[in-house]
Amino acid sequence: MLRGDDLVLLDNPIASREDHERLLYDDAAVLRALGENDYHYRIGYDAQPMDVLPSVRLVKMLLHRLRELHGPDAIFHDQVYNPQSEAYRITLKLLDSFYREAVANGQLPVIVVFPALQEQQRSRQELPRGYAPLLDALHARGHRVIDVMSALEPLQASHEIGELVEKWGHFSPLANDTAARYIDECLRVWALTSPAGVRAAVEAERARLQP
Repeated sequence: MLRGDDLVLLDNPIASREDHERLLYDDAAVLRALGENDYHYRIGYDAQPMDVLPSVRLVKMLLHRLRELHGPDAIFHDQVYNPQSEAYRITLKLLDSFYREAVANGQLPVIVVFPALQEQQRSRQELPRGYAPLLDALHARGHRVIDVMSALEPLQASHEIGELVEKWGHFSPLANDTAARYIDECLRVWALTSPAGVRAAVEAERARLQP
């Protein structure tokens, strides 16, 4: 979780035999503790005696849906990442911290984004990428990012989405081949296809990221 601008790793709340026994004998209390820092648990609702009334259950479901779609901590607003949400801020902080730590350790990270099925559907409808705010934030930090959507979009005029996405949302052989060629092209443009090129890029990134 984030505390201020710092990432904090939470301890495993069920780490011992005693913890497991407590879950067996007092599951409600343990689940409440587990849900304290869980977004989906927090926006849910607890069972109450009045839930026997269908009208009460309906109102609770509607309120849950409203918080999920329009709440200040909703992960998406209009199917686009909400930069104010905890999920977005943690994801960005994790990627940024990993990138900087890798460079400090003499490695050169490249962040590769593979668009899910719904993102490819949005692209065909000429809608903005749902993850656009994250891309913008990473680019603003100067990180190397490869968005595979840019490779798949030229195929949309000649191929149905079913030719690019298979069962469970996995890329088809055609999409995988297209993505691989695009990633290779990006690495060549960045001169990252040789050990010398990578070493030079690492040194340049170290100099750029020095406080």
